[in-house]
Amino acid sequence: MVLAGTLHPARFCFHPWSCSLRRRFFLGRSRPSTFSSSSPGPTQFPPFPPSSSISKVLDDAYSGEAVPRRRRSKPHEFPQSEPGTILLLPGQGSQRPGMCAALRAHPEAMQVFAEARKVLGWDPWVLSQRGCAEKLVHTEICQPVVFTASLAAFAVLRKSFPQVVDECRAVAGYSLGELTALVIAGTMTFEDGLRVVAERGVAMGQASLERPGGMLTVGIRMGTSSTAIDAACQAARDHCIAEMGTTRPVCQLASYLYPGVRVIAGDDKALKYIQSNAASFGLTRPIRLPVSGAFHTDMMASAVGALDRTLETISLVHPRIPVIANVTAKRYGHGPSIRKNLLKQLIQPVLWEQTMTALYQRPQQTNFPISLEVGPGGQLGMALRKTNRKAWDSETRSGGQR
Repeated sequence: MVLAGTLHPARFCFHPWSCSLRRRFFLGRSRPSTFSSSSPGPTQFPPFPPSSSISKVLDDAYSGEAVPRRRRSKPHEFPQSEPGTILLLPGQGSQRPGMCAALRAHPEAMQVFAEARKVLGWDPWVLSQRGCAEKLVHTEICQPVVFTASLAAFAVLRKSFPQVVDECRAVAGYSLGELTALVIAGTMTFEDGLRVVAERGVAMGQASLERPGGMLTVGIRMGTSSTAIDAACQAARDHCIAEMGTTRPVCQLASYLYPGVRVIAGDDKALKYIQSNAASFGLTRPIRLPVSGAFHTDMMASAVGALDRTLETISLVHPRIPVIANVTAKRYGHGPSIRKNLLKQLIQPVLWEQTMTALYQRPQQTNFPISLEVGPGGQLGMALRKTNRKAWDSETRSGGQR
């Protein structure tokens, strides 16, 4: 899912089809074992590659998307990143037509798309290149495409710089991206993960048809009460009942993006009310998101059963590297807890701000690991910058190089 309609492309990351500065990669695999790391620690691998070397790989696959450069850190701030990496995986809404055209030059990435075609029965590569924006926004199409694209580039990174993957300290994914993260962590196979994603997309799409809705980002004005979102949602529900005759309207908090920005989701009429009356609740910049449903709310309740039945058919093992859950902002444990949280995620808010805090909380003057956004879009970088500026700044360094 997209983070916010006004977010600029993440400037802390890079990827093979868009040279958006330094740290976005797409990873994939050509065989079942390549999505996870079994490394005991960074001492087992060569020195972490400099940013310039990694960027060269991405420059070779550059697709022409220009991204403005961000302010560099002061020389005395975090002169060297903590060894290792943190991988961040995007969700639905990060897609765009032609988003991964440059991956055609990477056989390991195209192999991932070929495997996905066998599982899905349709070609995510063709849709990612030739599908119009209106078609890609459909949940049942978007989710498998973004999932496959993210894992396809993991192959590019893994082949070029395997130690970057092997030294991964933790992974986290936004909404759909949580499933991508679990595959990378070895919790499920690529094929099983794609089956789950495909069923999840269909079930959420059907729920959206049964109960149309949408999502809205809002800012919280400084000094506004922490209960402003609850008050706005309650007023919107009351409006729908009194003025529109809606039975049991839905308007809920759907995501904590980063400090001062939230996502609200629910019935279209409720969202329109909030857009028109945001200022009276101390809310700013209400912007509708390009998604096809009210995800992470009660309006997705009918999708829970279908997803649960699919999860019952696959094996979920303990992650080989830490994965942070969306609904708890805590590290995943055994298989049953993974299944439980993936189901809750459909109808509960995404705790992304809390997830960033959990991932990057360190004592003062402690270096941060390098962060890599693994997938299209780039909005997760902005969320990290807003949540922890020092962690975002420190990513420009690798092995002491700028």
